[in-house]
Amino acid sequence: MATAKNSERASIILTKLKILEKYLNDENLFEIVINRPGEVIVGDPNGWQTHILKELTYSELEGIVKVVAAYTTQKISVENPVLSATLPNNERIQIVMPSLQQIRSV
Repeated sequence: MATAKNSERASIILTKLKILEKYLNDENLFEIVINRPGEVIVGDPNGWQTHILKELTYSELEGIVKVVAAYTTQKISVENPVLSATLPNNERIQIVMPSLQQIRSV
């Protein structure tokens, strides 16, 4: 039963990550960084490049955070702002939520 549930969770997270599939499947990349909606920064042996990905909205990023937290049975919030995990295909992910001060800044 637990295996079926884990398989279902893995399927959900992989579906949610489809938006980043191009980057996740690129074996030349050693790091993918997302610091804001609409922007993906990738590192490869030639350096760092920034890509605009308009469909990567704040709402999409929130959805990714929620499914990663559920998949790994972790909580992430302003009070507990860091989530470190391994995705279903063994990629490492680190999510850092903005502080309350950053959220409220003008």
